[in-house]
Amino acid sequence: MVNFMNSYNKFVFGLEQINAAAAKYPAQFVHEMEKMYKQEVTFVVDYLLDHKRNCKIIMLAGPSSSGKTTTAYLLKKELISRGKNAVIISLDDFYLGGGKYPISEDGTCNFEAVEALDVDLVNKCLLDLFKYGYCDVPQFDFKVRARSDEKRHVELNNGFAIVEGIHALNPIFTNTIAKEGLVKLYISVKQGIKDYSGEILSRNDIRLIRRLVRDYNHRSTQPEETFSMWASVSRGETLYIYPFKKTSDLTINSLHLYEMCVLSQTAIPLLHNISEDSIFFRFSRRLLSAMERFYPIQEDLVPQDSLLREFIS
Repeated sequence: MVNFMNSYNKFVFGLEQINAAAAKYPAQFVHEMEKMYKQEVTFVVDYLLDHKRNCKIIMLAGPSSSGKTTTAYLLKKELISRGKNAVIISLDDFYLGGGKYPISEDGTCNFEAVEALDVDLVNKCLLDLFKYGYCDVPQFDFKVRARSDEKRHVELNNGFAIVEGIHALNPIFTNTIAKEGLVKLYISVKQGIKDYSGEILSRNDIRLIRRLVRDYNHRSTQPEETFSMWASVSRGETLYIYPFKKTSDLTINSLHLYEMCVLSQTAIPLLHNISEDSIFFRFSRRLLSAMERFYPIQEDLVPQDSLLREFIS
């Protein structure tokens, strides 16, 4: 039996080891990487229950395509298995909508800024959860880019609220709650992938590949549109997420070492479709040359509750 895990949250495998595992033991490779990630989730819950007895709110932040949504559900599942109630609240439901977004310097709506959210309503909900154990959460309809008339009533019942979103660590929200009342988690891809000569994919490249595949599979978005948005997304992360990541109590590395072996099967044809006259051609060719080096793993080996299911079909 080959053991692909180690005792560090930062993985040490390079491309050669990834490909060897993918070629010889694909099912076991997938299984052990998924097991490792679930152990990270279990560690977070252990920390909550052992050291944060008065905690009611879990703030979960991370940049685009870091795996916030699935990780929130895995945390909820683990808490419930320990006999604790847990509810998930997405900060996306607090978007202002209705043309009330802040405007960027180029005249476009800035969807990345914290001011794109109803800050006062977020803080009211957090305070209600902390003081009374319940609140009413708005529901945002992304098809019409506006709030629904209906609200969702949330009750903790002596459990936890998992509040996920790119701004979840922003002190404009976290400073309104007493320290003992919340735990701050940061999630992202924490490293790139290297070969014998150096890094072939950076951690941001990996998130971009995830988003490229997700946007195509779940939103019918073509690669050029995803590429065109990425600069704005990255700028928003630099301004609104990274300054606060060091304030987190715990950090989760969402890299799944086998993931490029799966994502490559969708990403490669998408990258091939970028034409030579595109402004993204050279960039896409760099990503393509890296993705073509991964030994493929079939998508059906990926568990249904895997974080990668956020991105693949």
